[in-house]
Amino acid sequence: MASSPDGRTLATGNSSGTIQVYDFETLRVLYRINSWGHGIKSLAFSGDSLQFVDIRGSQCNVWEPSVLVRQNADEEHSDSDAISTATKEISSATIEELISITAIVSHPTMDFVFCGKDDGTVMLFESVHGKVQKELYSHVEDISVTLLRLGNNVLVSADASSRLIAHRLGGIARHIACNERLFDLLLVQAVTDVLLRPDMTCLLVSTPNVENLLSANGDKISTFELQPSLMRKWCQHPRDPSKLIAAAEHRVEVYDWDDLRAGKTMPASVLETSNPDVFHIQAINQHPGSRHIAIRSSNPSANRSHTHTTLFDVSMLGEDLSASTESRFLETHHRIQFVALERSIEHVFGYIGTRVIFLDRTGWICSTDLEMFTEDFYLRHFFIPTDWLSINLELIGTLTYRNDLALVQRDEMAVIKRGFDYSEQVLLLQEGGGEEVGIGRGRPEAKSTGLM
Repeated sequence: MASSPDGRTLATGNSSGTIQVYDFETLRVLYRINSWGHGIKSLAFSGDSLQFVDIRGSQCNVWEPSVLVRQNADEEHSDSDAISTATKEISSATIEELISITAIVSHPTMDFVFCGKDDGTVMLFESVHGKVQKELYSHVEDISVTLLRLGNNVLVSADASSRLIAHRLGGIARHIACNERLFDLLLVQAVTDVLLRPDMTCLLVSTPNVENLLSANGDKISTFELQPSLMRKWCQHPRDPSKLIAAAEHRVEVYDWDDLRAGKTMPASVLETSNPDVFHIQAINQHPGSRHIAIRSSNPSANRSHTHTTLFDVSMLGEDLSASTESRFLETHHRIQFVALERSIEHVFGYIGTRVIFLDRTGWICSTDLEMFTEDFYLRHFFIPTDWLSINLELIGTLTYRNDLALVQRDEMAVIKRGFDYSEQVLLLQEGGGEEVGIGRGRPEAKSTGLM
């Protein structure tokens, strides 16, 4: 319950999420907001009595009903019948009714972020303010968009029905449009990953059992059944545009774009997991020019806290992995595994140059330069509210063109601007003789380093 500063209005909220606004003198209901979500925790009016806010669940809503303006105009009317006495009633959308963002990709040279949604639409957001600019196109209604890929002004989207759509983007200044639909395909199997060749002469479409190489117009060039038959995640080789890298279960492989013949394969010990019998590759991140890539894996039957990130140097993929050199390779691999850092990483968002940007297990956005990593510390910059980090939801975010962080929660996108301007060191500590390395989930030991 809350009263307005001018003493004219009373607002009440109940456990079902309904808010009622009363005329304080007569206790007549002026306005009602019906909601079937969380109960109302708190209400408060603005200083001018023309707005009020409510807190429900983990959300804060701002309301500006016209009846509050009418209240201020009352004394100008001598005839009370001139003002309608009917209660105005609206309904607020519940969480279940919100159309969630399910996929995201940032434009590399402009202030835009592309978002796929639960209802099949692909939307264009401004990355300066995080606001929706327009709808670009739509898949089948109510079929969720599962992934977005962008390269060389070509935007590719896939949905849960195995439909794959590609558009060539155009426009000038702050206006982007889909100038040409390159293809619209319906595949037999679910699309698990898409990788665009840098020159956009072809693209790789990965499904559970088959890898499909398509032309830029969607024509099938070739189909490969790679052995062993594993679910693979792909990324472009950061140093060689003619090659691509795949991660699958305990393997990391390098292939050639022209024929997908396997080149080098890293040994099974490269990708560690607490349960080697249940292993799933969620994502693979790289940045052109950096020699390190990050692979996120998980136990698919567990929540996000069971993820593991592996960092390694792709130059190792050029080694001769014959039996005579395997021991030397494993020794080199062990030195660059960044063991303490890996166990502190919850989620990798991407790279700024050679600096990897990640969420640590204490809920802070952090970074470290992998080229100059000392194994002693990393930098933390700002924390993320806990309600944005629900273990039941997939964390969705990306780095924008201006190196700001865009984060998604349900149907909203928040852009954290200049978040990396301040930093402090977090020491990587080893707990006990040879026991688990990392800072755990408690508050990290830190010291200020000032601006980056």
